[in-house]
Amino acid sequence: MVTYPTVCCIVLSALLTLLTRKSQSIKNTPVSQPQPWPKRFFPSLSHVLDFPFGDVIVLGELIEHDEILFVMYYAPWCAKSMEVRWEFEKAAKLMYEKVRFVAVNCWWSQGQCRKNNNFFSYPALYAYHTQLNGYHYNGLPVAEHMVSFVEQLMYPITPLRTSKDVLNMLATSNNVVVSFFDFNASPQPPGFLQYYYAALRVITIDHIQAIPFGIITDTSLATTFDMQTSGTVILARIQNESLTYPADYNFTASEIRKWVLTNKEKVSAKWQMPSGTKSLSLSVQLKGPTVVMFITRNPLVQLNQEFTALWELALDYFNCDNSTKVSRNIQRSVYLRWHAIEAQVEETRWCKEMRNTNKVKDSGKKCCLSVVIDDRQSQSKMHNVCDVCMISRITQRYHPCRLATQSSLSLQNMHHKPITNMCQHTVVNYNANEHITLCCSQISKNVSNFSPSKRKPTDLFTVQAGQNYKKWKCNKQTFNKLQGYSSHIRDRTRHPYKFSSFTGLGCRTNRTVSFLAMDSKYHSVFAERLGLKQLVISEPSIVLIDEKNDAFHVLKGKVDRNNLVLFIQNYTTGALQRTLLSSSPLEFSHTQESMTYVAEVTTATFQKIVMDPKKDILLLYYAPWCGFCAGFAHIYITLARYFRDVKNLAFTRINGDENDLPWEFTVTKYPTLIFFPAGRKADSVTFPDHLAKTLPNLIRFILRLGTRALKLQAALGKCSAKCISQNQKKAVQAIHSINTAINHLKQRIPRVKQHILHVQVLFNSLSRKEASVSDEGTNEQELLAGQVALLQMYMFTLKNRLWRKEIQLRNAKFVLKMLTGSSGRHLARHKLNTILTQYQTAQFRMGHRMHMSSTRDVEDKLEQKVSTSLGRDEL
Repeated sequence: MVTYPTVCCIVLSALLTLLTRKSQSIKNTPVSQPQPWPKRFFPSLSHVLDFPFGDVIVLGELIEHDEILFVMYYAPWCAKSMEVRWEFEKAAKLMYEKVRFVAVNCWWSQGQCRKNNNFFSYPALYAYHTQLNGYHYNGLPVAEHMVSFVEQLMYPITPLRTSKDVLNMLATSNNVVVSFFDFNASPQPPGFLQYYYAALRVITIDHIQAIPFGIITDTSLATTFDMQTSGTVILARIQNESLTYPADYNFTASEIRKWVLTNKEKVSAKWQMPSGTKSLSLSVQLKGPTVVMFITRNPLVQLNQEFTALWELALDYFNCDNSTKVSRNIQRSVYLRWHAIEAQVEETRWCKEMRNTNKVKDSGKKCCLSVVIDDRQSQSKMHNVCDVCMISRITQRYHPCRLATQSSLSLQNMHHKPITNMCQHTVVNYNANEHITLCCSQISKNVSNFSPSKRKPTDLFTVQAGQNYKKWKCNKQTFNKLQGYSSHIRDRTRHPYKFSSFTGLGCRTNRTVSFLAMDSKYHSVFAERLGLKQLVISEPSIVLIDEKNDAFHVLKGKVDRNNLVLFIQNYTTGALQRTLLSSSPLEFSHTQESMTYVAEVTTATFQKIVMDPKKDILLLYYAPWCGFCAGFAHIYITLARYFRDVKNLAFTRINGDENDLPWEFTVTKYPTLIFFPAGRKADSVTFPDHLAKTLPNLIRFILRLGTRALKLQAALGKCSAKCISQNQKKAVQAIHSINTAINHLKQRIPRVKQHILHVQVLFNSLSRKEASVSDEGTNEQELLAGQVALLQMYMFTLKNRLWRKEIQLRNAKFVLKMLTGSSGRHLARHKLNTILTQYQTAQFRMGHRMHMSSTRDVEDKLEQKVSTSLGRDEL
């Protein structure tokens, strides 16, 4: 028979087995859901090539077909990535025919991008060039700045065809690199690629204000500028001598870049564009007095008028030797500014015409190539040159042009001569959406005599290049409007630069300033912090920051050359007044029943409110970011309610973070309380740091420093009608008692005075008998002299006591007047006995306290001594 213990053991064993199996199945069950498959971050019809699975190997394949790739590494959950996505899309839409824009999901855990990279933040923007191993773009993540940066990578070198082009380029920057390469001697002159790569590397270091690189290909033009041999590189500097790249240096891109950056001169005026991350770039530039111009910077325009004018002024300011070279460059820069305005007007005109006539249409993608027919066996002195273009009605965004292979195969092996001076059209593979245009002409075999500038206006490439250039300009103009940039031209008048005593001022003073410019569209927070609350984005504003003296100065009025020169000269001579930061006035109400409020003080209202001689002012310094200030706010409001019946006491506060005050009223920590007494503003008192800012301590602080009227009004505000009635009786009794004492003193003083005269008569009579006076007479005379001195001291004491009683009587009458005029509407919290007793015994005077020469104890001892010496009956 099975016993109970055996059954229990069997049941427990079965339960343990079930639990073990169950726990094993639970253990094998996944706790979390698998990560969902990533989705496209950009729309399906986007101009951005999106790789949501993080494929990075494809980038290497793309760079073989495209010279430049602009890549955005993103995280789908990142809010910043979502914000930059649309700016990236705008830039891609504008440049999709020129540069490929790619987006890669670098957060997908199974993707190659996540495994191979570890980005600190998202999104990360990188530019890939055939000769750049990925450059991290750290500029502003907005469309126009991305487009500007990519354009610089596309065209790092500016061709210089005439001497005017060279001089104009030299007048656009403090440092300009110019080279000469003879392409007539070789299709690819030695060193040209290294020079090209050096220009790219310099752009990646500072793309905001990059050093321009130019190239001269004409031998005669190069000779004009003393460049005799091909491969000559010159660093032209405005304020210093130009330098030639040493022949014994290695002609590599890295060495050229290093040489340029080492020998460049400091720019006269610099763009400062904080990227939005933590950095010390701005603090480094503000080491000394700095003139900062806030102006909208459109990176897609050819020339910024306001910044260029500031740069010209800075050049003149640092022209220590009054160099004619600097002066000529300034005048040429003024001409270029005026010419840029005229070009902008002309561009706006023909863009409008093209839109009205529907000429700015996307008629299809055009791939063109110039091919020289291989006719070396011919004895003719002329070449057959054909311009081949493949025109596609359907734009294929991500497929490279395949015209080169087809044209080379079809033209080099022609069995018949192409028809010259005519154009032929051929359909490709019976495709109605594509056709090839072939236009051939004859030119001389002497290639040196051929110049692109000699093409006919009806030439296919000339027409197409002009149309594409205008189309690109019009697209950029439309893009600028969509980005919020105004095309309004303020002044088309050409103003020549007038030199004056301002020339070289930076070398004649120890208060030399530097010049900076900041974009008011994206960095307006810096302008607001400097007091430019009503900053107009399209209008320039000038601030001079003096970090050493912790002050800044704002240029009032119109920003032009004359006002700016006067502004800097006044700072140099010390005549420029410091600008005080002031916020807009605010008031906040807390109790509608009692109308208790704390007045908001600003820099503009400080003198009117705080320095009012008729009022006691308690001023609280606070800052919005101060947590202790927020915790102290309710105590300060309660304190204001406590003294709500005091007419001449005002509670105020000032935002010390947004309002600048004169140095004597500036504090170093928040919160800080300062009491400004009425009539004695210079005797302001700060609440002690060692005391806690509690309500009792603050009440004692105010009562200790306040006037007599303040104390009485504060006490009466807490006294009921019954309290006032009782204290009125006590005040009447106090007045009666003081009057009795005054009458007694007025009766005693004449008697003491009469007694003094009597003693003086006795003393004089003894003095006349001086010759016959014995020793006993001499002692009596000394006794009388002592009595006279004692009585005179007693007389002074009585008069002093009478004076104090009269003041006490006046104070008591004032108390009675205050009690009689009180409405008694509030509940009693404190009796007035203490205050009345204080006024009966204290030593007050109207306006100030007087130090007494003797106390009440001394007076009592003196009176006792007089009574003992003379007898009370005699007094």
